Amino acid sequence: MATVAVGVLISAAAAYHFTEPDTTASKYAALARDLSTLAFSGVVLKLLLDRISSRRAEIAERRDKERHFLRRMRAAHVQVAYVREVMIAENSAATYMEQCRGLARAKHDLDEIQTDLMMAPDLFETRNRQDMTDAVGEIVSFIEAILVEYKAASHHLGRVTRRSLLGALERSGEMPETMLFIRGSAGGQDLPWRYNRALERSKGEMREHIYG
Repeated sequence: MATVAVGVLISAAAAYHFTEPDTTASKYAALARDLSTLAFSGVVLKLLLDRISSRRAEIAERRDKERHFLRRMRAAHVQVAYVREVMIAENSAATYMEQCRGLARAKHDLDEIQTDLMMAPDLFETRNRQDMTDAVGEIVSFIEAILVEYKAASHHLGRVTRRSLLGALERSGEMPETMLFIRGSAGGQDLPWRYNRALERSKGEMREHIYG
């Protein structure tokens, strides 16, 4: 692009000088100066265009990495939401035991996301990235509390696979975090408020940063 522009300018300069009636040595000297100026301008223009192109490529690469984080957060959240939906729909201790394994996978995925965010200083804005990292950590802590109860309850819930899950939890009174997870908020229609708040500060902020 810069080469074409310089070529056009050189042709214009030559046309200007050699259409004048007096084609003396001074005209050649003036043309040489003009051509040198144009050549230098072409180099500067090319450097500028290369810099713009490089900057655009850097921005595009950074956005791709940020979108990848958003996809990972979405996948982990979908796993958590799926686990809860299945627990509520089937309402059995056996389902609870099975789905908590999926919750454990989501926790490990979120652990990795949190670590990668801490190691990616060039992504997102500094303040936003720190808040996102903290929020992911809150989700991890929320899930860990449920898994602690799962490990403690697995030995006796495994023997009552046909019993209502909620009934078993209510009777035991020993699994408040799990009850909170299943009961949720908004009349049971949504995940607990603490989880949703952390999700908005992580996945929500990522989406806002990328898509505006």
